[in-house]
Amino acid sequence: MRVAVVTTRRYHLLDLARELDAQGHRVQFIGCVTRAEAERHGLPAHCLCSVRRRVWPHLWLERRGPAWLRWHLEPRIAAAVDRAAARRLARCDVLIGLSGVSVRVVHKAQWRFGATVFLERGGRHILSQKDLLEKIPTMRRPAIPHEEIKRELWGYNHADVVVVASRHARASFLERGVPSERLFRIPYGVDLERFAPTMRRASPQQTVMFVGRWSLTNGCDLLTLAARGQPWRVIHVGPQGDAPWPGGRQFERRGIVEDWEMASVFREADILVRPSRGEGMAMVQAQALACGVPVVCSDKSGGEDLRDFLDDPSWVTVVPAGSLEALREGIAVGLERARSQIGRRSILERQRERLSWRAYGERYAEEIVRRVPEPAEKVSDVVPGVVPVEDPAR
Repeated sequence: MRVAVVTTRRYHLLDLARELDAQGHRVQFIGCVTRAEAERHGLPAHCLCSVRRRVWPHLWLERRGPAWLRWHLEPRIAAAVDRAAARRLARCDVLIGLSGVSVRVVHKAQWRFGATVFLERGGRHILSQKDLLEKIPTMRRPAIPHEEIKRELWGYNHADVVVVASRHARASFLERGVPSERLFRIPYGVDLERFAPTMRRASPQQTVMFVGRWSLTNGCDLLTLAARGQPWRVIHVGPQGDAPWPGGRQFERRGIVEDWEMASVFREADILVRPSRGEGMAMVQAQALACGVPVVCSDKSGGEDLRDFLDDPSWVTVVPAGSLEALREGIAVGLERARSQIGRRSILERQRERLSWRAYGERYAEEIVRRVPEPAEKVSDVVPGVVPVEDPAR
């Protein structure tokens, strides 16, 4: 089949595009990815359609700038990529588009090519996400830009399939009235060659690692409080977000580390902690497990779904999101489990291959074939009664 994949950054969608191409599908990957980055992650050059030049200043500011600036930039980046993708989109049978981004490109794929649209939502339903974030006392209001909410809701209403990575994300759509038959849950994979079992580091002080943006959404304020008076230290890998940085000798900041270097960073971790207040599935959790690092996560992080891939599910400790006491107890349990690891740390064991990107791509392809049994015939460029959609961000 002809499959188009539309995103801003690489995320998991480049891995999906690579796997679908390897299976023989004709893939067009449209995103803000350079040729060097695509090649580094195994995506053939013939698949790549980069639109990075149109938005690279915004991307740089979004990654390096303060939280308030990112809040304003994200809808603009999404709209710019969407416009560029709609212009560059080739004929396709299936469009896999990132939610909040894919609006004009969805309209073109459906009405010009008769394509089936899979909308990739990385988190919970946007209104559920908004409610969760605005319960945080120090969170700015509104927590999510109005333009972003409009684009997300438009996508939910027009996509044939909404794709989520975890059970809790799926439940948030069901609660908002999206029929179960329009939902597809598929946990992300991991690069098993890059993220291999590690040797346990001998150290008198145990290390708790957090990977990602140091933000309120990710529960970093709770991690700061949980660490008070504890003998363990915290290593943060990633950019600074809107959560205050605690400082002090107990906390160490590594900054942004490229993903091909993360396996070596995981060698220093006794456990990975992900106390998120609401995200679909943090990919770093699967990466940590592949390196043999136990995970302590909230029930809103997607980590609970990874238990399905473990012979011993207790390597993933799940705590209620937003509970400081539960987080403290969960970290204590995780560190105790880590003490039992001797020498080479291997958690995935016999089910390791099930968490690979290849297996992920196969499961995704099966769903595509189930929902799109035959390639779509071309639909007329002009459809009676159909008015081209206006960009809802305007």
